[in-house]
Amino acid sequence: MRPTLLPGDLLVGVGTRSAALGDIVVARVAGRSLIKRVATSDNGSLTILGDNPVASTDSRHFGSVPATMVEAIVIGRIWPKPSRV
Repeated sequence: MRPTLLPGDLLVGVGTRSAALGDIVVARVAGRSLIKRVATSDNGSLTILGDNPVASTDSRHFGSVPATMVEAIVIGRIWPKPSRV
């Protein structure tokens, strides 16, 4: 199965609403911006998981994160290299 995002993809994000289940978000964790999908949301904290569990550093490693750590919610993707299909 092909990954949702590929290296070199450009993302369009907004930071004006709360993240919902299934949203792809950019979250600031341990000084790094991580792009993950929201798996659960409870009392202001989010469980964020990568789409590839074997190769992903996500909430399975560092636990749930406060919703305030979400920098943006991804609303679109732009492919910079059209030849990649």
